[in-house]
Amino acid sequence: KFQDDPKLGRWVDKQRHWHKCMQEGKRTSLSLEKVKEMESIGFVWSINKQHNWDEMFHQLEQYRTVHENCLVSANCKENSKLGRWVAQQRH
Repeated sequence: KFQDDPKLGRWVDKQRHWHKCMQEGKRTSLSLEKVKEMESIGFVWSINKQHNWDEMFHQLEQYRTVHENCLVSANCKENSKLGRWVAQQRH
């Protein structure tokens, strides 16, 4: 997710997980004060899955332009993320 700073990526994932738990009424170490502080800098709690889908579809269009097909292998070495995404779309 955050190739430049994997530690930050794990921390962000944890914050989102704790926020989701908080919304479900579960106990969490995330306080309302921390939530407000995060929101004050524009932190996004829920990632827009549609945006991710659109981005992957765009990558598939580029793949089709180059290869003249959409037969992306689930083990695609050229773009493993695209390969996994296409496999998920097929199921």
